[in-house]
Amino acid sequence: MAKETDTSAKENWYAPEMRYSEHLDAIEMMAWYIAYCNARAEAAAAARLTELGFQTLYLHYAATTRHARKTRHVIRPLYPRYIFVGLSPTQGLYSVNSAQGVSQVLKVGEAPVAVPAAVMGELFAKGDAAGLVSGIDEPAKRRLFKTRQRIRVDIGPFLGFIGQVESDSGKEVRVWLEILKRRTLVTLGPDGLSPIDAARLP
Repeated sequence: MAKETDTSAKENWYAPEMRYSEHLDAIEMMAWYIAYCNARAEAAAAARLTELGFQTLYLHYAATTRHARKTRHVIRPLYPRYIFVGLSPTQGLYSVNSAQGVSQVLKVGEAPVAVPAAVMGELFAKGDAAGLVSGIDEPAKRRLFKTRQRIRVDIGPFLGFIGQVESDSGKEVRVWLEILKRRTLVTLGPDGLSPIDAARLP
């Protein structure tokens, strides 16, 4: 008689109804990294990495758009172009970098940026088991950040970082951050950024 494989631990290792303290142990079993995706390819990248056996977190929300008297319901990423990938001790990053939809794993120099388990726990708590975040309102029209403007990151894996704006397309903001004592250019969603008053800078 063929031995049955129990896949419940893999498929249901995170449950949205679990408290943070209860699912932290499951998160700590893996090493977590940030995959920088091709434009508008977050969902495809997450799906492909899941097919390859990786654990992924793609946080997204439902939005309603109106244009020319037409209403559309769309899904948008909470962190544009970023998803999170969990690796077991037997998995490597080569397959992540080469996966469909992934541009590269975020690195500082030659070292991939690892996301602490505590941060991953907070990120998982934002959404349901599929990564869908509720209660997100579409942002109002905003003023663009200026080049070289100083900003603070208020959400996500770079929470608390202070950076300098390289460019702002309106949908994405390219920001220089100092990560592990190295200046690194990252792309962030504008909703989680706050301008810093120049008068407060040292």
